[in-house]
Amino acid sequence: MKTRHKTLVGLLLPLAMTLGLAGCSSQSPKQDPTPPLKAGTALRIGTWNAEHLSEVIGAGCKPRDETELATLRQYASTLALDVVALQEVASEEAVQAIFPSSDWQVVISPRADSDTYTCRGSERESTQQKVAFAIRKGIAFDYDPAQNLPQLQYSPGARLGLVITLTDAQPNLTLLNLHLKSGCFVEDFRIEDNKACPVLAGQAEVLQQWIDQRLEDNAAFMLLGDFNHHLDKPGNQLWQALSHTQGQPNGLTLAVENNSYCSPYYEGAIDHLLADPISAKMVVPGSGFVDYYGKTPQTMTAEEMLADHCPTYVDLYRSPAK
Repeated sequence: MKTRHKTLVGLLLPLAMTLGLAGCSSQSPKQDPTPPLKAGTALRIGTWNAEHLSEVIGAGCKPRDETELATLRQYASTLALDVVALQEVASEEAVQAIFPSSDWQVVISPRADSDTYTCRGSERESTQQKVAFAIRKGIAFDYDPAQNLPQLQYSPGARLGLVITLTDAQPNLTLLNLHLKSGCFVEDFRIEDNKACPVLAGQAEVLQQWIDQRLEDNAAFMLLGDFNHHLDKPGNQLWQALSHTQGQPNGLTLAVENNSYCSPYYEGAIDHLLADPISAKMVVPGSGFVDYYGKTPQTMTAEEMLADHCPTYVDLYRSPAK
């Protein structure tokens, strides 16, 4: 059944960063992000892989205690996000542990729970890894489960593509939350000697069809999430596949340019926001940011990270610039 959420009041964006955990511009890591725009004029849209987030204390591959969950919750409040696509969350309750239900609406993947596994490097039992959206209360959106992309689920436990449509934007803006197959960290995903790459190739085909249909419909949309791939590296073939239709550029752009890598574990950025030609005109110039947990990439250590991915986000005007 289609569920509609609608606001009766204007959006009030937070006007201050309360903890001093300022994000860092992807253009200049030492620069603080622009403050939220005047209330009601823009939406801050982001993506964040929260690394095995569970509401159960001490559970899963990234066990957290109450203090750590409280730190995550306080940190999240500094980002001034209005909509965030989350990856690696165990449940709706896990999302609400850092995005409280008093202020946030949650849409989580309807995928059935899968079998757990033994966490890499430990004997711990895993929790679920799902995708979800947290939408600040007061933001109007539609959610129709029929619009999701179960075709991305290559095996039990794999993440589907979760879709919502923001009706607070004009035109309406469709958001596709992704967590693609890991392990194909080569610039040409078409190679056959890596077992992860054929899976990613199949996901790329599904996404190509989804993108092409929305371009044909002249719809505004963004893809955002953990692509597990370095889309902004020269010659990256997944980016070529998504940004071209029948061999010709289709106008898709990376909303956060010169996206720096986040974790010391990764050689390049794998969290991205992709904008179609309409939504690209909604991006506030210079607003693309990666937040390094109050540090810079040069000074941050793995121990200082609250998760092994950094929040990445942009500000969007509610309608395209003329």
